[in-house]
Amino acid sequence: MPVRTRGSRTVGVGVAACTVAAAIVAALRLPFAVVDVDRDTAHLSSLSYEDREFAAGNSVIPNQRLLYEARARIPSSGTYRVVTGAGRIEDASKLTREFAATFATYFLMPRRPRENARWVLCLGCDARTVAPGTRTVWSDGAGSSLLETPR
Repeated sequence: MPVRTRGSRTVGVGVAACTVAAAIVAALRLPFAVVDVDRDTAHLSSLSYEDREFAAGNSVIPNQRLLYEARARIPSSGTYRVVTGAGRIEDASKLTREFAATFATYFLMPRRPRENARWVLCLGCDARTVAPGTRTVWSDGAGSSLLETPR
């Protein structure tokens, strides 16, 4: 039979007190945690499919449709390049010019960026300066456009 000492009884009381305290804190915090989860769930379920797919890209690409048009028109084995210019880009953030190419690389997979690609995602650029004979395939009229250069 194990011998109980005064110290082991003190440890047992301490463990029981901590367990009771943790249970009380959990019981008091649980309703607030459920409300937080419910609020977050309601917000996320209100997002459109595009917002869920685009996620943080909304702070980089001012018009989602540019990348959707590019994905629809550029063959999956195709290449593209992102050209940013000094022109106006409506609803652009500080991240647009610096990170547009990075986000496009992720979003347009398996299409790959290439320096001399025929397809051009133009953000604030002048289509006339991209290459002779370049045609605008899609434009939002606010600084974002999809261009195709001659072969």
